[in-house]
Amino acid sequence: MFCSNCGKKVPAETKFCPHCGADLRDKAATATRPTQTVTGQSWWQRLKAWALKLRHPRVAGIGVLLVVLVISGVVYRHHSFRATVERYPSWVLATKDELTNNSSGTAAKLSFRANGRLYANQDSDGDKLTDALAAKVEDSGTWHGDHKTVTANLQSTDSSTTTKLVFTRLSKFSTTFNGIKFNGYQVCMDMSESGDHESENLYLIHN
Repeated sequence: MFCSNCGKKVPAETKFCPHCGADLRDKAATATRPTQTVTGQSWWQRLKAWALKLRHPRVAGIGVLLVVLVISGVVYRHHSFRATVERYPSWVLATKDELTNNSSGTAAKLSFRANGRLYANQDSDGDKLTDALAAKVEDSGTWHGDHKTVTANLQSTDSSTTTKLVFTRLSKFSTTFNGIKFNGYQVCMDMSESGDHESENLYLIHN
């Protein structure tokens, strides 16, 4: 006869399917192969079927839970703000005015390296977006981050002062500037320097 759940052949009078673990005591197994078998099972269904075949399903259940937690952690880490800014070699921090070709706008180029060093173009206050894209960056401080925020400690050229920049991811953002497509985020930037504190919504983008 055949299992009424997975359609595979099983010995007569079988109580539990040796293939999928289905309980055949209350479900009549078909005498002939069913016309349609279970196909296209998700990885979760296949994992559960494998666990049911083990001698200790409770232990297997814990193992399945651990696997799910590990996979969830990897996915969570992959989509974290920290991992995202590290994934792309260069970013541009720009004001809304600069993205709309307003002469009062400014932009700066940043690179978040995997070793925790922050690279930036030092003369960032007066740069336009086109200038920032072509600018060379140099080692300018350190950075770290988590799922939603990235903190940069930007040192001045003479290392006399350190500016702390905390970028909080608000929403995804995309735009086209001079025919070039940019993607990234709208962020809230909290800037602290020499006891002063400012907060402003900016755009952290890459092409």
